[in-house]
Amino acid sequence: MSKTARKLKLNINVLRAVFLCLLIVPLGACKDTVNKNAILYPLTIVNKDKTLKRAAFQVERALTRKEMEIGLMHRKKLAQDSGMIFIYPQPAPMHFWMKNTYIPLDMIFINAENEIIHIYKNAKPHDLTPISSGGFARAALEINAGLSDKYNISVGDHIIFNDYP
Repeated sequence: MSKTARKLKLNINVLRAVFLCLLIVPLGACKDTVNKNAILYPLTIVNKDKTLKRAAFQVERALTRKEMEIGLMHRKKLAQDSGMIFIYPQPAPMHFWMKNTYIPLDMIFINAENEIIHIYKNAKPHDLTPISSGGFARAALEINAGLSDKYNISVGDHIIFNDYP
């Protein structure tokens, strides 16, 4: 192979590598933010008597098995007023973990009557320890760690979420 042919081949390989990097970097960067294609739904948490608003969030819904498996995995940020709600067709005991999850979370478990039955605070990123719903839950709400304390959210409070399927 001539010197010119080797140079040309090297240049082509360098261009291929640069092109691949340009493709891969934006894909990796997408993991750092909220899913821009997701539809956000309003969710409000009120006290036991439903007379005092504790907090309001814009949440993504996880309804399908695939959405539930992925959840908030691989994300590095979650806006303070955002979250994700996992909605199941029937109430059942639930178990979550933090595999591939970079954001510390508060997990709020909700029964069929929209009442909060358990709050697991400050779930640690990447921890594989099962986190239990503490009873039969129809939904689980994940928000940034510390927000349940900040807004004084407690067991017995209710969610107002009109977008149950």
